[in-house]
Amino acid sequence: MALVLGGCGGHCGGIVPCTIIEIEISPANPSVAVGSTQQFKVSGDYLDGTVVDLSSNVTWSSSDTTIATISPGGLASALKTGSTTITATSKGTQRLTDSTTLTVTAPPTLVSIVLTPANPSVTAGNTAQFKATGTFTDGSTADITSSATWNSSDTTLASISGSGLAMAAAIGRPRVTATSSSISASTTLIVVMSASSAAAPRFAYVTNLSDDTLSIYTVNAGTGQLRGNGYIQTGSHPNSLCLDPSGKFAYVTNNVANDVSAFVVDSISGSLTPVSGSPFATGSSPFTVIVEPSGTFAYVTNDAGTGVLTSLGKIAAGTDPVSVTVDSSGGFLYVANQINNISRYTIDPTTGMLASVGTTPAGTEPMSVGLDPSGKFAYVGDVVSNNILMYTVDTISGALTSTGTIAAGTYPYPVVVDPSGKFAYVANGNSNDLGIYTIDATTGALAPAGTIAAGSLPDSLTITAIIQ
Repeated sequence: MALVLGGCGGHCGGIVPCTIIEIEISPANPSVAVGSTQQFKVSGDYLDGTVVDLSSNVTWSSSDTTIATISPGGLASALKTGSTTITATSKGTQRLTDSTTLTVTAPPTLVSIVLTPANPSVTAGNTAQFKATGTFTDGSTADITSSATWNSSDTTLASISGSGLAMAAAIGRPRVTATSSSISASTTLIVVMSASSAAAPRFAYVTNLSDDTLSIYTVNAGTGQLRGNGYIQTGSHPNSLCLDPSGKFAYVTNNVANDVSAFVVDSISGSLTPVSGSPFATGSSPFTVIVEPSGTFAYVTNDAGTGVLTSLGKIAAGTDPVSVTVDSSGGFLYVANQINNISRYTIDPTTGMLASVGTTPAGTEPMSVGLDPSGKFAYVGDVVSNNILMYTVDTISGALTSTGTIAAGTYPYPVVVDPSGKFAYVANGNSNDLGIYTIDATTGALAPAGTIAAGSLPDSLTITAIIQ
């Protein structure tokens, strides 16, 4: 701070009146990192207490320009670590001065990176934009998306640009990693099949408990009607059947044999050929099998490129869990428990492990949960009331809300929605037929569209599609 004790009358060099008594630099004694800037200001105080900004009416200087330089407007640029004295001298005859110390510190270093969004789901053929936010030793944060180095763990599933834009190519769960200054962060990109790439239902398969067979049907894409196309033998007591999202593999639980059979699906004829090493052992009395939408994890109630299954472990379910399904985003899994409710789980995007997040009442004896491709509607077969229970799905929480019921045949066990989302099918175990329904795209309500004869005790049903 500079102080003048006297002098009145006139103007000092025509710039400030002589009644100004002092000038002061602000901020006082700041610290900045190398490569940063610091804006200084100078204020002038009059005898009457008035304060004016004199920043443009002073001459600025730095005592060590190798540490920091300062512009005529008072903007200091930090060049290397150390301290320098910043001085402001007023113009005119008074020549008032003030000084302060600028300390230049080493630049803050990166300590962690956070990627957003975390574990997003995207359909094959679409993109997902990631952002990398860095946290530094001084507690500050910055967007480092453009300066980070980006990588995908499997470029056949998804590639990623230098700006963090991922292009999904095929179903799976590649890891996306951003690296800067040897610090890295990763998240999982869940790539699922798009509805448009599998819009036309092509084949339907039904397991028959009494004679250990699997019936094959062709599907009329316009009407949803089915036509018999032969059968194959399965293991003992085939309870459940599912297809992987690509439509390349089919899996059948053999309830008495305690294993799962895996088949390769012929995309032209719909015929099934056993996968090498099939069948694969499971826990006791496997009931239902499902493959989640990215084609990475399979789940079996009781206890995927090559079609081979590897056990990851078990998690507790409700009483008598009989059916399992996964939503189209790969984020939620549902289990039908025969004691009248549906259990809901979240899926760990990296390990596939499950965490329970609640239950939903579901009639008297629910035996299956079917979800439409949009993830907005769910359907449950109740084998006591012989109804299909209809629900809307909260796509954020996975919660189910009841919207009504519709009559089915006798003992409606599996309810399946075709890949286009236009039709729903139910295997009526004691009626020995398949019920066909149309789906209202707005409300999810079902309307009867006919039936077709099935084998003896049809127990599982799945639909495959033309993969574009």
